[in-house]
Amino acid sequence: MSATGICHQGTVKEIKGNVLFVEIERSAACASCHAKGACLASQRKDEIIPIATNEPDEFQVGETVQVNLKKSMGAKAVVIAYLCPFLALILGLFGTYYFTKNELLSIGVAFAATALYFLFVKKIDERLKKHFTFFVSKID
Repeated sequence: MSATGICHQGTVKEIKGNVLFVEIERSAACASCHAKGACLASQRKDEIIPIATNEPDEFQVGETVQVNLKKSMGAKAVVIAYLCPFLALILGLFGTYYFTKNELLSIGVAFAATALYFLFVKKIDERLKKHFTFFVSKID
């Protein structure tokens, strides 16, 4: 991670129009972690990310590039993916228990609230994709 954003190296796998399809390796631990050699192969996953660019002719298939995301976008993603569903779960659990004193009902409402949150996120997925944009640059 750089001071200005979140960076990954990737390989251009395909170019279609103004969209580059870049393969990056996502791993459970940071590449700079001292324990990276201990990571299991099952913790690593290659993922292809479509990235729109205004200069697709500058890139070639097989080229190694840098994929960037603004640091503030990473923080927003953490809030959307982890903090909000956690709050839905906790508020559903304790809110229902406070009013009903029924543990089983509280658990059901908590899971339902979390599921409804994720359905909502799925519904606004296209808007989120427009908001969370990746940038690609050549490696010097």
